[in-house]
Amino acid sequence: MWLLISTITILLIIIYFMPKHITKSEAFFSVFFSMAFQQLVDCYLDFKYDLYGYFSVDVDTEC
Repeated sequence: MWLLISTITILLIIIYFMPKHITKSEAFFSVFFSMAFQQLVDCYLDFKYDLYGYFSVDVDTEC
């Protein structure tokens, strides 16, 4: 477990200090687009295919 945590920490530090060649507005809009796209896909999958069944109102009595 410590190997997993240390690997993730090291990779995040490397990614943070890596030189980036995009402006702050490009970074903002790419994050905003990914969040909006995730919300759109989640709503579509929930309402069309009912894939998120753990939000049901009734009590789950199955084992």
